[in-house]
Amino acid sequence: PTGVDGIRAIPTAGLLQILFFSALVEIAWMPASDYSGDYGVGYFGKDIKDPAEKARKLNVELLQHRQGQHRATFHRKAGEEY
Repeated sequence: PTGVDGIRAIPTAGLLQILFFSALVEIAWMPASDYSGDYGVGYFGKDIKDPAEKARKLNVELLQHRQGQHRATFHRKAGEEY
C-alpha cells in the first residue's frame, strides 16, 4: 500500500513505538530548545576540543541547513530542477 493506506498498514504498536522514540529524542537527547546546535554527541563520534574549530563546524552546519531550506523553498517555487 502507498500513501495514507501505507500508514494504516503499520500496526498500532509500531506507530506508538515510532512516536515514543521520536518524543524521547526530541525531549531528552536532542531538545529543540537548544539552539546552539551542540548536543554533546561529538563529530562522527569524536569530541572537538578546540572551541574555535567547534564553533566554525557548527556555523557551517547551520549555514548548510539554511541554504538547503532556501533551495527547497524558492527554487521549487520557481520550477527549477536541482
